[in-house]
Amino acid sequence: METVHRLTILHRWLVILAGFAAVLGHASSAAQQRTPSEIEILSKADALRLFGLTKEQWLRNVADAVAAGVATQTYRQPSPMVGMATTTPEGDLLTVNLDYSKGDSRPVFIQVIIGYRPDRAARFADQMVRDAIAAAQRQMAPEFEVHGNSERIEGGLGIFFAILDRREAVVVTRDVTCGDYGGFAESQKVGLAYAYLEGVQAALDKDVADILVPPTDARHAMWWVLPAGLGENPAKGLAAKLDSHCRSPANRREGLLAAFLSMSHRKDGWPALGISTDKRKTDPWKSILGGKDSSVSCSAYTASREETRQAIIYGYYLGTEALKVRLKSSVDVGIVWPSKMSAQAVRVEVDQRCQKEKGATLRDVLWLTTAELGVKTR
Repeated sequence: METVHRLTILHRWLVILAGFAAVLGHASSAAQQRTPSEIEILSKADALRLFGLTKEQWLRNVADAVAAGVATQTYRQPSPMVGMATTTPEGDLLTVNLDYSKGDSRPVFIQVIIGYRPDRAARFADQMVRDAIAAAQRQMAPEFEVHGNSERIEGGLGIFFAILDRREAVVVTRDVTCGDYGGFAESQKVGLAYAYLEGVQAALDKDVADILVPPTDARHAMWWVLPAGLGENPAKGLAAKLDSHCRSPANRREGLLAAFLSMSHRKDGWPALGISTDKRKTDPWKSILGGKDSSVSCSAYTASREETRQAIIYGYYLGTEALKVRLKSSVDVGIVWPSKMSAQAVRVEVDQRCQKEKGATLRDVLWLTTAELGVKTR
């Protein structure tokens, strides 16, 4: 299914570019009735997807397209540029390249090239080409900056686009609001919610007090920081609830910590905390997420975009902080979260550790890294 999805994305791009060719080349009567400004020359949605791909993921896209016989690879490795080309039924050459010259985590720009044979290039007036390039720039703004030019070579015509991502990355800090959250990509939203759950569990685990009831009991401490009804996939369920809460205009300026706490199942009373006389029975009750398999792997974490990784670390901070706020009388031993460090600084440490320990779970790396940093920065 993943391969089919990747090929579908490629197909949509080729259809869009074929539409561009049709407008310029008057390939049909319908095309003749449309100006360059009336057709989607480049797709914002697919540009967003392409900018979200690591080099490894894009290489798989290319390999799948080549294996399916719909494209050829344009660059051989090692090269910072990775791409594919295909030929339309009319004989036009369509190429999409992604430049990874500044690292493998995301492309610097997307290059799109359309090449026409001399017999078709003769149909394209220079002004028509300039109008089409200007239309692409308008259609992709303000999120993307498009540079376009054309060149006639031995009677043929090449039109070249370079697409740069001009979206401001949402800087994840300790005062992110619901309004900011609305601008997150889906991977950031789910990542933040997943890590919030991990942060809650870590805080429960590191707290000196014992949990005296199982998670199914309404007196369990987690219900003071989590909503009920998260479903079979708690991370997605929590992300959906937070998304719904933050879409309300009245909550737009609310901080995410306050948003999470306002959604909690319990807001009054006090959880069943104390000193257990049977720790073998009660210690497992601090685990609310299941076993090792419920954790994201370090390899998956390092393969994600920086914005997603930052959202994960910030979500973890929120989870630890939420329990700290709710359990006001709980003793803070300083190992739940390094209070003197920003989420960005913690992410750098987690990134480095996960790079070295790719077989580890993110849960273990987060638990150990925050504990060690908490001790070092006291």
